[in-house]
Amino acid sequence: MYINEWNDTTLEVRDWLKWLREDKVKLDLGFQSRKRWDKIDKQLFLYNFAQNIAPSKIVVCHIENSLAQIDKNKYPDDYAYFYTLKKEGYVYVIIDGNNRDNCLLGFFEDDPKLSDPECLLPETGKQIKGKPGKTEGYGPDNIRFKKDRTFKDLTANLYVDLQKHLLSRKVTICEYAVTEVTQLGLIFDAIQRGKSLNDQERRNSWVVYDITEMIRNLSTAHEDILKAVCGKKGLERRGGDELLAKLHHYVTYENKDLTKTSIDDLYIFDEISRWKAAVKYINRTFGILKKFGSSVKPVNPANVLDLFDLVMYLGKSSIKIEKGFGVWWLGTLLKLKDKNLADDLYFEKWYIGSKDIKDKELLEKTDPNTGEYLIERWMYKDTTNEVGKASGRPQRLEHWMKLLLEAAEANSNLITHTDPERLYTAGQTFAIWLKQDKRELPQEGEKEGKLIPITNLFDTTLYQTDHRHEHSRGGPTTIENGEVMSIERHNAKTKQMYTDLSENAVKSVTVSELETLAA
Repeated sequence: MYINEWNDTTLEVRDWLKWLREDKVKLDLGFQSRKRWDKIDKQLFLYNFAQNIAPSKIVVCHIENSLAQIDKNKYPDDYAYFYTLKKEGYVYVIIDGNNRDNCLLGFFEDDPKLSDPECLLPETGKQIKGKPGKTEGYGPDNIRFKKDRTFKDLTANLYVDLQKHLLSRKVTICEYAVTEVTQLGLIFDAIQRGKSLNDQERRNSWVVYDITEMIRNLSTAHEDILKAVCGKKGLERRGGDELLAKLHHYVTYENKDLTKTSIDDLYIFDEISRWKAAVKYINRTFGILKKFGSSVKPVNPANVLDLFDLVMYLGKSSIKIEKGFGVWWLGTLLKLKDKNLADDLYFEKWYIGSKDIKDKELLEKTDPNTGEYLIERWMYKDTTNEVGKASGRPQRLEHWMKLLLEAAEANSNLITHTDPERLYTAGQTFAIWLKQDKRELPQEGEKEGKLIPITNLFDTTLYQTDHRHEHSRGGPTTIENGEVMSIERHNAKTKQMYTDLSENAVKSVTVSELETLAA
C-alpha cells in the first residue's frame, strides 16, 4: 500500500472555481454523495468562509501523480481507472469537499437557472426570508451574527461586493497520490471520522466492492420512485441506496433481522450471490409503484418492503400478477393507514422460523413444546415500525395474502390461479392451510402436526396441496377435500396409491383368469 504525504496548495477562490468550471475535478459517487448540505449548512459555510473561519481543506487525489506511482502490471484495474480519467481531461478526483465546491459554484453563478438561491446570505442584496427588523448582521437565517470588521469595507447591501470579497479569499487544496482506488475510500472514511456520515454513506465509501456499485446504479435507474418514497433529502443522503440494500437483504437473508450490522455484512462480504433474484423482484415492485405517478407519495419505505415481500412471494409461488393488482394494493394500503378503516393484524400465535432469529423477548414467550409464541395484536401502521424484525415479517405477509386472496375471489384481474379443475388454487391452498391451523394434519401417534411456515406454503419443493379423496377416483377439488402436506408425505402417499393400484390390477387379472378356467 502506498499513500504519499499530502501536498498543500493555496489558491484564491477565483482560481479554484476556474478548475471546477472547466471540469478538471472528478466527483466519484463511489464515496461522495451528490448533496448533504441544506440551506443553513450552505449559508453558515459562506458566512464563516468570508471571515476566514472555515479553514477545512479541499482534499483531492492528483491523477497524474497517482499514475506515476501505480504498478501497471500489479494493479491493472487501478491504473485503468486513473488513466481513463486522465483521458477525459480530469486533473483531480475529489475526496472531500464536494458540498463546499457546489456551495461556492452556486453562490458565484450568474445564470439564474444554475445559481443556488439557498446560497444567498440575508442582508447582502438578495435576502431570503431574512428578519432585519429583529436581528442585524450577516449570517444564515435564524443564525445571525453581528457585523464585524470583515465586512466593513463592503458597500451596504451590495451582493456583488460580497462576491468580490469572497473571490479573494484563500482555499487550501490538499493533494494525495495513491496506488489503489480503494485508498480513495480509506482517506475519505478517515477524514469523516468524528463527522456525521449516515450508515449508507459510510458503506458506500467501501468502493472496492461490486455490491456498492450495483446498488448505486440500480438506485439511479429508479431515482424517480425512490425520490417519491424516501423524499428529496433522503435520496440525497443515499436513502434510496439504503432501501435497495434492505430489499436485497430480504432476498439474501429471508429469516434474519434487518439490522445495521446485517446490512453491513452484505457489503463487507460483497454478498451478490442472490443479486439477480433481488433485481428481478425490485424491478417488478418498482414497476408497480411507477404506475401510480404522484399517487405514490403516501407509500413509505416500510410499505415498499411489504409490497416487495408480497411480489417476491407470489413470484416464487408461480402466481402471476395481473393488471389490477397495483390499484388494489395501493387502495388497500390507504385503507390500512386510515384510522377509520384500518383493521387489526391477527398476531395471535406464530412460530420461530429460523435459528437466525435471536429476539430475547420473543424467546421468552416461546412454547418449548410447539415452538410457538404469543404476540400482541397491532394495527398495520404500528407493525411497520417493527419492519426490521424477522419475527414480524411472516405475519404481515400472511395478512397481505389473506386480503389479496379475499379480493381475488371477486376480482379476476388481480392474480392468475392455476387450473381449477385439477389443481388447487392459491386461495384454496391458503384456506386449507388456515383450516389445518397452519400445520400438517397429525399422523398416527402424533398429537398435532408440524407447523407449515407461510413463507414455504407455496414452495412446491417443500409442500403440496392434494386431494384427500383422490381426484382420479372422483374426489372434488374443494377446500373440504384438500390437504396441505410435506413433499415427503405427498410422495409416500403417491407411492402407496400406485402400489394399491398395482395390487388391485394383479388381483383383477387373477380373478379374470380363474373365471375363464372355470368356464
